[in-house]
Amino acid sequence: MIKAMMKATLIKKLSYIFKYIISPYGWALFIILSAFFMRQVFEVMRNIGGRELISFIISAIFISGLILFFINFRDRITIRSAIYIFALIIVAGFFGMQLPLAEERTHIITYGILGFLWGQKRSVEGTGKEERESDGRANIIASIIFPSIIFPSINFFNIIFRGVLAGVIVSILDEGLQAVLPYRVGDMRDVYINTASSLWGSLLAVVIATYPNSQVKPMLNISIDKS
Repeated sequence: MIKAMMKATLIKKLSYIFKYIISPYGWALFIILSAFFMRQVFEVMRNIGGRELISFIISAIFISGLILFFINFRDRITIRSAIYIFALIIVAGFFGMQLPLAEERTHIITYGILGFLWGQKRSVEGTGKEERESDGRANIIASIIFPSIIFPSINFFNIIFRGVLAGVIVSILDEGLQAVLPYRVGDMRDVYINTASSLWGSLLAVVIATYPNSQVKPMLNISIDKS
């Protein structure tokens, strides 16, 4: 009985920690703080198995993340939205293949998640009258550029804007921190890669917010019994 209670308490605490890490603010903070230790992590992996091991681990993480994504949003994915999602996956894979360094491909994952979380945060919170009116104005513009058969009834620009803006801000902070660390180097090229990756993630948020046409549920929505 005592062991069961201790196990339940541990699971509850871990759930809280995991919930706050996989959140817009938590993930942004993780990316910035990772500047302190990611280089060492890659060095360890390189010493163990070379760049092949790094590429394998990155691919495994990417595939595992996609599996979790489909499991978490399985009730919101239609045939049409699945086509768009697989198209985005192909784009991400092609984009990653163009990057010469395996380490750079992790940016697609980390900033893709960031763009998705912040874009999703926008689609969840936009429930007030002012938010709906703003979405309506954005939809008029979006419907001109993107026919309704592609993205029917969406707050397209609001989701994209928030996801990409988060990517730009976090990327600048991340690269700025790397520039002052003695064992890291800030690179403007990484800012461009990170911004493109956050755009990719926010496009995923658009698809999930659109099909079916209702409010999207939070990612990894962990219900915790507070009693």
